[in-house]
Amino acid sequence: MEEYHRQILIENRVRLAKDMKPKFLYPILVEKKVFNDDMIEEIEAAGTRFDQCNALLRDLPGRGKQAFQSFVEALDEAEQTDLADLLRNGIKSESREPFTVPQQPSVTADARPSHGPQTSDPTRVYTMRAKPRGRALIINNKTFSGRLNTRSGTDVDCSNLKGLFQFLNFHVKVENDKSAADICDLLLQYSQLDHGSYDSFILAVLSHGVEGQIYGTDERLLPVKKITEYFDNLHCKTLVGKPKLFFIQACRGDKLDRGIEQTDAAGADSPEPPATPTEEELVRRLLEESMVVEETDAMRDTLPTQSDMLLAYATVPGFVSWRNSMAGSWFIQALTEVLTQYAPEEDLLSMLTIVNDKVATRFQSAGKNKQMPAPVTMLRKKLFFNPGQ
Repeated sequence: MEEYHRQILIENRVRLAKDMKPKFLYPILVEKKVFNDDMIEEIEAAGTRFDQCNALLRDLPGRGKQAFQSFVEALDEAEQTDLADLLRNGIKSESREPFTVPQQPSVTADARPSHGPQTSDPTRVYTMRAKPRGRALIINNKTFSGRLNTRSGTDVDCSNLKGLFQFLNFHVKVENDKSAADICDLLLQYSQLDHGSYDSFILAVLSHGVEGQIYGTDERLLPVKKITEYFDNLHCKTLVGKPKLFFIQACRGDKLDRGIEQTDAAGADSPEPPATPTEEELVRRLLEESMVVEETDAMRDTLPTQSDMLLAYATVPGFVSWRNSMAGSWFIQALTEVLTQYAPEEDLLSMLTIVNDKVATRFQSAGKNKQMPAPVTMLRKKLFFNPGQ
Protein backbone atom coordinates (compact mmCIF):
# COMPACT_ATOMS: atom_id res chain seq x y z
CA MET A 1 0.00 0.00 0.00
CA GLU A 2 1.22 3.50 -0.84
CA GLU A 3 2.34 5.56 2.14
CA TYR A 4 -0.20 8.33 1.53
CA HIS A 5 -2.98 5.71 1.47
CA ARG A 6 -1.73 4.49 4.85
CA GLN A 7 -1.88 8.05 6.16
CA ILE A 8 -5.46 8.47 4.93
CA LEU A 9 -6.46 5.32 6.82
CA ILE A 10 -4.69 6.54 9.95
CA GLU A 11 -6.30 9.98 9.76
CA ASN A 12 -9.78 8.47 9.40
CA ARG A 13 -9.30 5.50 11.72
CA VAL A 14 -11.58 6.77 14.47
CA ARG A 15 -14.50 7.37 12.09
CA LEU A 16 -13.95 4.02 10.35
CA ALA A 17 -13.74 2.09 13.61
CA LYS A 18 -16.90 3.74 14.94
CA ASP A 19 -19.11 3.46 11.85
CA MET A 20 -17.84 0.60 9.69
CA LYS A 21 -19.92 -2.61 9.48
CA PRO A 22 -17.18 -5.18 8.87
CA LYS A 23 -19.35 -8.29 8.49
CA PHE A 24 -20.72 -6.96 5.19
CA LEU A 25 -17.20 -6.26 3.92
CA TYR A 26 -15.69 -9.69 4.60
CA PRO A 27 -17.11 -11.62 1.59
CA ILE A 28 -16.32 -8.73 -0.75
CA LEU A 29 -12.73 -8.43 0.48
CA VAL A 30 -12.27 -12.20 0.07
CA GLU A 31 -13.68 -12.02 -3.47
CA LYS A 32 -11.25 -9.20 -4.27
CA LYS A 33 -8.43 -11.31 -2.82
CA VAL A 34 -7.49 -8.70 -0.23
CA PHE A 35 -7.90 -11.34 2.50
CA ASN A 36 -8.50 -15.08 2.47
CA ASP A 37 -10.99 -16.99 4.63
CA ASP A 38 -8.42 -17.79 7.33
CA MET A 39 -7.44 -14.13 7.64
CA ILE A 40 -11.09 -13.08 7.94
CA GLU A 41 -11.64 -15.73 10.60
CA GLU A 42 -8.72 -14.29 12.57
CA ILE A 43 -10.14 -10.76 12.27
CA GLU A 44 -13.56 -11.98 13.44
CA ALA A 45 -11.88 -13.59 16.45
CA ALA A 46 -10.86 -10.12 17.65
CA GLY A 47 -14.25 -9.90 19.38
CA THR A 48 -16.64 -6.96 19.26
CA ARG A 49 -17.53 -5.05 16.09
CA PHE A 50 -15.22 -2.22 17.15
CA ASP A 51 -12.36 -4.66 17.83
CA GLN A 52 -12.90 -6.32 14.44
CA CYS A 53 -12.77 -2.92 12.74
CA ASN A 54 -9.45 -2.17 14.42
CA ALA A 55 -8.06 -5.59 13.47
CA LEU A 56 -9.11 -5.12 9.83
CA LEU A 57 -7.60 -1.63 9.67
CA ARG A 58 -4.42 -2.91 11.32
CA ASP A 59 -3.94 -5.70 8.75
CA LEU A 60 -5.13 -3.88 5.62
CA PRO A 61 -1.93 -1.88 4.88
CA GLY A 62 0.05 -5.11 4.51
CA ARG A 63 -2.22 -6.58 1.84
CA GLY A 64 -0.55 -5.15 -1.25
CA LYS A 65 -0.60 -2.06 -3.47
CA GLN A 66 -4.25 -2.47 -4.51
CA ALA A 67 -5.56 -3.03 -0.98
CA PHE A 68 -6.65 0.57 -0.45
CA GLN A 69 -8.57 0.86 -3.72
CA SER A 70 -10.16 -2.55 -3.18
CA PHE A 71 -11.19 -1.52 0.32
CA VAL A 72 -12.85 1.67 -0.97
CA GLU A 73 -14.68 -0.36 -3.62
CA ALA A 74 -15.78 -2.85 -0.97
CA LEU A 75 -17.24 -0.04 1.12
CA ASP A 76 -19.22 1.13 -1.92
CA GLU A 77 -20.48 -2.37 -2.69
CA ALA A 78 -21.47 -2.89 0.95
CA GLU A 79 -23.51 0.34 0.80
CA GLN A 80 -21.18 2.14 3.22
CA THR A 81 -20.67 4.92 0.69
CA ASP A 82 -20.22 7.67 3.28
CA LEU A 83 -17.04 5.97 4.46
CA ALA A 84 -15.91 5.30 0.89
CA ASP A 85 -16.43 8.99 0.07
CA LEU A 86 -14.47 9.93 3.18
CA LEU A 87 -11.45 7.99 1.92
CA ARG A 88 -11.84 9.21 -1.67
CA ASN A 89 -11.96 12.80 -0.48
CA GLY A 90 -8.75 12.12 1.38
CA ILE A 91 -7.12 11.21 -1.92
CA LYS A 92 -8.49 14.30 -3.71
CA SER A 93 -7.41 16.73 -1.02
CA GLU A 94 -4.15 14.94 -0.28
CA SER A 95 -1.35 17.49 -0.53
CA ARG A 96 1.22 14.84 0.38
CA GLU A 97 1.85 16.49 3.72
CA PRO A 98 2.44 13.84 6.38
CA PHE A 99 -0.42 13.13 8.76
CA THR A 100 1.65 14.65 11.53
CA VAL A 101 0.85 18.07 10.04
CA PRO A 102 -2.92 18.40 10.67
CA GLN A 103 -5.17 21.44 10.23
CA GLN A 104 -5.75 24.33 12.66
CA PRO A 105 -5.49 22.91 16.17
CA SER A 106 -6.94 25.03 18.94
CA VAL A 107 -7.88 24.17 22.51
CA THR A 108 -11.00 26.28 22.91
CA ALA A 109 -14.36 25.50 24.45
CA ASP A 110 -16.41 26.07 21.31
CA ALA A 111 -14.03 24.07 19.13
CA ARG A 112 -14.26 20.90 21.21
CA PRO A 113 -16.86 18.13 21.41
CA SER A 114 -19.14 18.30 24.44
CA HIS A 115 -16.93 15.90 26.38
CA GLY A 116 -13.69 17.72 25.54
CA PRO A 117 -12.03 20.53 27.49
CA GLN A 118 -14.44 23.32 28.34
CA THR A 119 -11.72 25.93 28.79
CA SER A 120 -8.68 27.26 26.98
CA ASP A 121 -7.15 28.30 30.31
CA PRO A 122 -3.48 27.20 30.02
CA THR A 123 -3.36 26.67 33.79
CA ARG A 124 -5.91 23.85 33.48
CA VAL A 125 -5.29 22.23 30.08
CA TYR A 126 -1.95 21.47 28.39
CA THR A 127 -1.39 23.16 25.05
CA MET A 128 -1.51 20.49 22.33
CA ARG A 129 -1.51 22.26 18.97
CA ALA A 130 2.04 21.88 17.62
CA LYS A 131 2.41 20.24 14.21
CA PRO A 132 3.47 17.53 14.98
CA ARG A 133 2.62 17.39 18.68
CA GLY A 134 6.07 16.03 19.49
CA ARG A 135 8.42 13.09 19.16
CA ALA A 136 7.42 9.54 20.10
CA LEU A 137 10.14 6.92 20.61
CA ILE A 138 9.29 3.20 20.78
CA ILE A 139 11.95 0.81 22.11
CA ASN A 140 10.92 -2.72 21.14
CA ASN A 141 13.03 -5.50 22.67
CA LYS A 142 12.12 -8.90 21.27
CA THR A 143 15.23 -11.11 21.26
CA PHE A 144 17.61 -11.44 24.21
CA SER A 145 21.18 -12.72 24.42
CA GLY A 146 20.83 -15.26 27.23
CA ARG A 147 18.18 -17.00 29.29
CA LEU A 148 15.28 -14.62 28.68
CA ASN A 149 12.58 -15.81 26.30
CA THR A 150 11.87 -14.22 22.94
CA ARG A 151 8.93 -11.85 23.38
CA SER A 152 6.56 -13.24 20.75
CA GLY A 153 3.79 -10.77 19.96
CA THR A 154 5.81 -7.66 20.75
CA ASP A 155 5.97 -6.68 17.07
CA VAL A 156 2.16 -6.51 17.10
CA ASP A 157 2.36 -4.16 20.10
CA CYS A 158 4.97 -2.05 18.33
CA SER A 159 2.90 -1.78 15.15
CA ASN A 160 -0.22 -0.87 17.13
CA LEU A 161 1.59 1.81 19.11
CA LYS A 162 3.19 3.28 16.01
CA GLY A 163 -0.21 3.61 14.35
CA LEU A 164 -1.72 5.07 17.51
CA PHE A 165 1.00 7.69 18.01
CA GLN A 166 0.79 8.71 14.35
CA PHE A 167 -2.97 9.06 14.73
CA LEU A 168 -2.31 11.31 17.74
CA ASN A 169 -0.10 13.50 15.52
CA PHE A 170 3.34 12.49 16.83
CA HIS A 171 6.49 11.91 14.80
CA VAL A 172 7.29 8.26 15.56
CA LYS A 173 10.65 6.46 15.61
CA VAL A 174 11.02 2.74 16.37
CA GLU A 175 14.24 1.25 17.76
CA ASN A 176 14.43 -2.55 17.92
CA ASP A 177 16.46 -4.84 20.21
CA LYS A 178 18.57 -2.44 22.25
CA SER A 179 20.95 -3.27 25.09
CA ALA A 180 20.77 -1.34 28.35
CA ALA A 181 23.70 0.82 27.22
CA ASP A 182 22.07 1.38 23.82
CA ILE A 183 18.88 2.50 25.54
CA CYS A 184 20.80 4.98 27.68
CA ASP A 185 22.55 6.35 24.60
CA LEU A 186 19.23 6.75 22.80
CA LEU A 187 17.57 8.48 25.74
CA LEU A 188 20.50 10.83 26.18
CA GLN A 189 20.35 11.67 22.48
CA TYR A 190 16.61 12.38 22.62
CA SER A 191 16.89 14.39 25.83
CA GLN A 192 19.47 16.65 24.16
CA LEU A 193 17.33 17.33 21.09
CA ASP A 194 15.52 20.65 20.83
CA HIS A 195 11.87 20.04 21.74
CA GLY A 196 11.10 23.75 21.82
CA SER A 197 8.69 23.71 18.88
CA TYR A 198 6.78 20.70 20.26
CA ASP A 199 4.13 20.34 22.97
CA SER A 200 4.87 16.86 24.32
CA PHE A 201 7.10 13.77 24.29
CA ILE A 202 6.26 10.05 24.37
CA LEU A 203 8.46 7.07 25.21
CA ALA A 204 7.18 3.49 25.00
CA VAL A 205 9.35 0.62 26.24
CA LEU A 206 8.41 -2.97 25.35
CA SER A 207 10.65 -5.47 27.12
CA HIS A 208 11.09 -7.99 29.91
CA GLY A 209 11.25 -6.48 33.37
CA VAL A 210 11.20 -6.77 37.15
CA GLU A 211 9.87 -4.30 39.68
CA GLY A 212 11.29 -0.84 39.00
CA GLN A 213 13.58 -2.00 36.16
CA ILE A 214 13.48 -3.14 32.54
CA TYR A 215 15.90 -5.42 30.68
CA GLY A 216 18.07 -4.51 27.74
CA THR A 217 18.65 -7.25 25.18
CA ASP A 218 22.00 -7.92 26.85
CA GLU A 219 19.94 -8.83 29.95
CA ARG A 220 21.31 -5.96 32.00
CA LEU A 221 18.75 -4.10 34.08
CA LEU A 222 17.94 -0.42 33.64
CA PRO A 223 15.97 1.38 36.39
CA VAL A 224 12.78 3.09 35.24
CA LYS A 225 13.78 6.01 37.47
CA LYS A 226 16.92 6.48 35.37
CA ILE A 227 14.86 6.38 32.17
CA THR A 228 12.57 9.18 33.31
CA GLU A 229 15.44 11.29 34.69
CA TYR A 230 16.72 11.90 31.16
CA PHE A 231 13.57 13.95 30.50
CA ASP A 232 12.95 15.64 33.84
CA ASN A 233 13.01 19.41 34.22
CA LEU A 234 16.65 19.37 35.28
CA HIS A 235 18.02 17.40 32.32
CA CYS A 236 15.70 18.35 29.43
CA LYS A 237 15.06 22.07 29.51
CA THR A 238 13.09 22.26 26.26
CA LEU A 239 10.41 19.97 27.73
CA VAL A 240 9.95 21.92 30.98
CA GLY A 241 6.25 22.37 31.68
CA LYS A 242 5.27 20.02 28.84
CA PRO A 243 3.73 16.55 29.31
CA LYS A 244 6.20 13.67 29.13
CA LEU A 245 4.44 10.31 28.74
CA PHE A 246 6.07 6.94 29.46
CA PHE A 247 4.33 3.68 28.54
CA ILE A 248 6.02 0.65 30.10
CA GLN A 249 4.99 -2.80 28.83
CA ALA A 250 6.98 -5.12 31.08
CA CYS A 251 6.50 -7.26 34.16
CA ARG A 252 7.10 -5.77 37.59
CA GLY A 253 7.40 -8.94 39.62
CA ASP A 254 7.40 -12.76 39.75
CA LYS A 255 6.30 -14.88 36.83
CA LEU A 256 3.14 -16.98 36.74
CA ASP A 257 3.01 -20.43 35.21
CA ARG A 258 3.01 -20.36 31.41
CA GLY A 259 -0.04 -21.24 29.36
CA ILE A 260 -1.12 -20.10 25.92
CA GLU A 261 -0.34 -16.57 27.00
CA GLN A 262 3.21 -15.47 27.75
CA THR A 263 4.38 -12.93 30.29
CA ASP A 264 7.02 -10.24 30.24
CA ALA A 265 8.73 -11.44 33.45
CA ALA A 266 12.41 -12.33 33.46
CA GLY A 267 12.02 -15.85 34.86
CA ALA A 268 10.22 -18.70 33.13
CA ASP A 269 10.04 -21.54 35.62
CA SER A 270 7.91 -20.47 38.58
CA PRO A 271 4.84 -22.76 38.71
CA GLU A 272 2.84 -20.72 41.23
CA PRO A 273 1.51 -17.16 41.11
CA PRO A 274 3.11 -14.72 43.54
CA ALA A 275 1.35 -13.99 46.79
CA THR A 276 -1.14 -11.17 46.42
CA PRO A 277 0.03 -8.06 48.27
CA THR A 278 -2.43 -6.33 50.55
CA GLU A 279 -4.18 -3.17 49.40
CA GLU A 280 -2.09 -1.23 51.91
CA GLU A 281 1.15 -2.60 50.40
CA LEU A 282 0.06 -1.72 46.85
CA VAL A 283 -0.81 1.83 47.86
CA ARG A 284 2.50 2.20 49.68
CA ARG A 285 4.48 0.98 46.64
CA LEU A 286 2.64 3.26 44.23
CA LEU A 287 3.17 6.25 46.50
CA GLU A 288 6.88 5.46 46.84
CA GLU A 289 7.26 5.40 43.05
CA SER A 290 5.35 8.60 42.39
CA MET A 291 6.77 10.79 45.17
CA VAL A 292 9.71 13.16 44.64
CA VAL A 293 12.43 12.64 47.24
CA GLU A 294 12.77 15.27 49.98
CA GLU A 295 16.11 16.54 48.75
CA THR A 296 14.44 18.00 45.64
CA ASP A 297 12.56 20.47 47.86
CA ALA A 298 15.76 22.54 47.94
CA MET A 299 15.75 23.00 44.15
CA ARG A 300 15.21 26.55 42.90
CA ASP A 301 13.32 25.44 39.78
CA THR A 302 9.93 27.03 39.25
CA LEU A 303 8.53 23.51 38.85
CA PRO A 304 9.42 20.30 40.69
CA THR A 305 12.06 18.29 38.85
CA GLN A 306 9.68 15.46 37.95
CA SER A 307 6.54 17.46 37.21
CA ASP A 308 4.46 16.97 34.05
CA MET A 309 5.24 13.26 33.77
CA LEU A 310 2.98 10.26 33.46
CA LEU A 311 4.09 6.65 33.73
CA ALA A 312 1.56 4.16 32.40
CA TYR A 313 2.65 0.75 33.67
CA ALA A 314 1.12 -2.40 32.22
CA THR A 315 0.67 -3.84 35.71
CA VAL A 316 0.88 -3.01 39.42
CA PRO A 317 4.13 -3.48 41.38
CA GLY A 318 5.07 -7.10 42.05
CA PHE A 319 2.93 -8.62 39.31
CA VAL A 320 3.40 -10.03 35.82
CA SER A 321 2.14 -8.50 32.60
CA TRP A 322 0.50 -10.85 30.11
CA ARG A 323 1.20 -10.99 26.38
CA ASN A 324 -0.43 -13.08 23.65
CA SER A 325 1.91 -14.28 20.90
CA MET A 326 -0.61 -13.43 18.16
CA ALA A 327 -2.51 -10.39 19.45
CA GLY A 328 0.16 -8.70 21.56
CA SER A 329 0.01 -7.69 25.22
CA TRP A 330 -3.29 -7.11 27.01
CA PHE A 331 -2.23 -3.62 28.07
CA ILE A 332 -1.16 -2.39 24.63
CA GLN A 333 -4.24 -3.93 22.99
CA ALA A 334 -6.50 -2.05 25.39
CA LEU A 335 -4.44 1.16 25.23
CA THR A 336 -4.52 1.41 21.44
CA GLU A 337 -8.22 0.54 21.22
CA VAL A 338 -9.30 3.02 23.91
CA LEU A 339 -7.17 5.95 22.75
CA THR A 340 -8.16 5.41 19.12
CA GLN A 341 -11.83 5.49 20.09
CA TYR A 342 -11.89 8.19 22.76
CA ALA A 343 -8.97 10.58 22.06
CA PRO A 344 -11.15 13.04 20.10
CA GLU A 345 -13.28 13.61 23.21
CA GLU A 346 -11.60 12.47 26.42
CA ASP A 347 -8.53 13.54 28.37
CA LEU A 348 -5.66 11.10 28.91
CA LEU A 349 -6.36 10.19 32.55
CA SER A 350 -10.01 9.46 31.78
CA MET A 351 -8.93 7.19 28.95
CA LEU A 352 -6.41 5.36 31.14
CA THR A 353 -9.23 4.67 33.59
CA ILE A 354 -11.13 3.02 30.73
CA VAL A 355 -7.97 1.05 29.88
CA ASN A 356 -7.80 -0.15 33.48
CA ASP A 357 -11.38 -1.39 33.31
CA LYS A 358 -10.92 -3.08 29.92
CA VAL A 359 -7.80 -4.99 31.00
CA ALA A 360 -9.28 -5.93 34.37
CA THR A 361 -12.58 -7.23 33.02
CA ARG A 362 -11.96 -8.41 29.46
CA PHE A 363 -8.74 -10.39 29.69
CA GLN A 364 -7.91 -13.64 31.47
CA SER A 365 -5.06 -16.09 30.93
CA ALA A 366 -5.40 -19.83 30.40
CA GLY A 367 -4.67 -20.24 34.12
CA LYS A 368 -7.43 -17.74 34.99
CA ASN A 369 -4.91 -15.08 35.97
CA LYS A 370 -5.81 -11.41 35.74
CA GLN A 371 -3.95 -8.13 35.32
CA MET A 372 -4.35 -4.55 36.55
CA PRO A 373 -2.56 -1.64 34.82
CA ALA A 374 -1.14 1.09 37.05
CA PRO A 375 -0.81 4.65 35.76
CA VAL A 376 1.26 6.95 37.98
CA THR A 377 0.75 10.64 37.26
CA MET A 378 2.71 13.78 37.99
CA LEU A 379 0.72 15.75 35.43
CA ARG A 380 -0.52 19.18 36.57
CA LYS A 381 -3.24 19.68 33.97
CA LYS A 382 -5.66 17.81 31.77
CA LEU A 383 -4.20 16.45 28.55
CA PHE A 384 -6.30 16.31 25.38
CA PHE A 385 -4.53 15.05 22.24
CA ASN A 386 -6.92 16.77 19.79
CA PRO A 387 -6.28 14.30 16.92
CA GLY A 388 -7.19 15.57 13.48
CA GLN A 389 -6.91 19.22 14.53
